[in-house]
Amino acid sequence: MENKLIFEAVANAMTEVKAVGKNQKNLQQNYSYRGIDDIANEMHTILSKYKIFVTPEILEHTREERQSAKGGTLIYSIIKVRYTFWTVDGSTVKCVVMGEGMDSGDKATNKALAGAYKYALTQIFCIPTADTKENEQETPQPMKEQEEKKIIPIQAKGGATKNQVNVINKMIEGKEDKKERIQKAFNVATLEELTKAQASEVITKLYDNKAM
Repeated sequence: MENKLIFEAVANAMTEVKAVGKNQKNLQQNYSYRGIDDIANEMHTILSKYKIFVTPEILEHTREERQSAKGGTLIYSIIKVRYTFWTVDGSTVKCVVMGEGMDSGDKATNKALAGAYKYALTQIFCIPTADTKENEQETPQPMKEQEEKKIIPIQAKGGATKNQVNVINKMIEGKEDKKERIQKAFNVATLEELTKAQASEVITKLYDNKAM
């Protein structure tokens, strides 16, 4: 299989993606959600840095008229969209997602496209839903000086990110022998001990179906 830069570009981009929390509130239905603006703002600089751009193609589109609770007319749009992620050598990764939108004016399809794009980005780049920072309300118990010396945080040594480890685990799911070969190749006891560079190399090789 020829080397395709899009795989490496996506894997590298994932190492820089930060958590996007559910900071938006739907007041009518009383639930929190991650807005498309929050996700697009998080991804814009990262996509530019790794020279990734996206093109949408609507595969299916249905529209219905429904009545609102107040007796007005609502336009309901359901779309199926293929998003293609490109990079400089012309290589691509594609995903197909559904989007739904409802509006009393002419914005139903716009809303459906926004929802579809949000989930395409979320799933391709495995955007975390919440920070992994320690809860400020939790007070960790002090440990003995001897125990402190034994503990060396993996991240402080430049360890692989949680996103990278999750991607590798998904790609080798059910292949324990491959996991052992990766750990042996980099002389680590667990995947979490890989450096960012090593994890990126593993992901690229797995995408390219190269032997590990």
